[in-house]
Amino acid sequence: MMEEMGFDRGTYSMAMALMAMISMAVSFSTPFALSLFNPRTLMLTSQVLFLAAGVTLSLATRQAVTLIGLGMICAGFSVGFGVAMSQALGPFTLRAGVASSVLGIAQVCGSSLWIWLAAIIGLSAMNMLIGILIACSIVSLVLLLVVTPPRVAQYDEEAAVESLILILLLCLQLLTQELSVTRTAKRMNVSPSAVSKSLAKLRAWFDDPLFVETRWAWRPRRWSAAWSRIWRTGCRWATKSSINRTIPCPAASKFELAAEAPLLMILFNTLSQRIYQRYPQALIRLRNWDYDSLDAIIRGEVDIGFCGRESHPQSRELLSLLPWYIDFDVLFTDLPQVCCAPIIRRSGKSGIWRHSYAIRISLSAGNNAIPGPLDERACRSWGISVTWRLTVPGFEQSLFMAAQPQHTMLATAPRYLSAL
Repeated sequence: MMEEMGFDRGTYSMAMALMAMISMAVSFSTPFALSLFNPRTLMLTSQVLFLAAGVTLSLATRQAVTLIGLGMICAGFSVGFGVAMSQALGPFTLRAGVASSVLGIAQVCGSSLWIWLAAIIGLSAMNMLIGILIACSIVSLVLLLVVTPPRVAQYDEEAAVESLILILLLCLQLLTQELSVTRTAKRMNVSPSAVSKSLAKLRAWFDDPLFVETRWAWRPRRWSAAWSRIWRTGCRWATKSSINRTIPCPAASKFELAAEAPLLMILFNTLSQRIYQRYPQALIRLRNWDYDSLDAIIRGEVDIGFCGRESHPQSRELLSLLPWYIDFDVLFTDLPQVCCAPIIRRSGKSGIWRHSYAIRISLSAGNNAIPGPLDERACRSWGISVTWRLTVPGFEQSLFMAAQPQHTMLATAPRYLSAL
């Protein structure tokens, strides 16, 4: 601009400030335009602006007309760059950084190649700009109009709407169960504000408040409670239909299972028989439940996991803390019981058993272990006081230590372990 148009430094600065104002105004207006038009329309608008800028610059005889052409370039770039980048990186959500780097390198290499070829030919800077604007805009318009027909975008929008409807219905179901925005957000692994916005959409959609806020908690209205029952019935019907379909079993299915030791000894025999009845040539690989087994299920390395969850309010293993996308069923519930009952029975006959030592189960990781079922209130009700002398990570270890003849400690374990 300074060489071909004869601008001095002051005029050049004013022209650059004008171009920057155009770019900023169009950039700030693009989000509002996206709410009115689809991304494909904005990309077509960007390429039309590039083509108009190339034609304007090629026919310009005055500086004002040249500035108009340059302003069209700034406007077209501001409209199309963000939309084009989002469309290009959309299929690569898991490797967006790598895809963005490859795209940036391709842009720089393509621009450098064009400048090098144009310099060899002997084109001026303005002719380089005009040529690349007209050629690339025509190619981009042809690709947008021919290669990507409008019906594809329509199908994508329909799929997005269907996915949005399912997410909103799932949010309504969880809100009906939890009766709390915060707990629903934890189960869906999203922020409470996202759940609040979804609830506002649902209320506008159904034209109903859905929930009534009482003094102590939320209470679902009659319509939302009825919808929750319909949703559960539909889910059960869909699951039963998918199970009852006559689909030929694969020749060699593989099952990756993870289970805790007590459940492994109790349930695995029945489970393996059922698997072999449905899949006669199935391959079963069983592993112990470990600290990273839940992450293995999320990554797809484990198909089914069997573990125990806890009900202690300070525990990190609460059932409500599972991610919302984990599909789980509660097979049974149980409570710990005292195994060394003779000590408690003797406490009422003699004073020598008024004080006893006990084994504690660590319900959380770290040094601050949470007491197990033998808490102070239970001990006071039995008429004994307990000193925690040993802390073990599981029920099997506590039973093993309590069974040793040289130990006289109390131990606790779930009732289902009596089947071992």
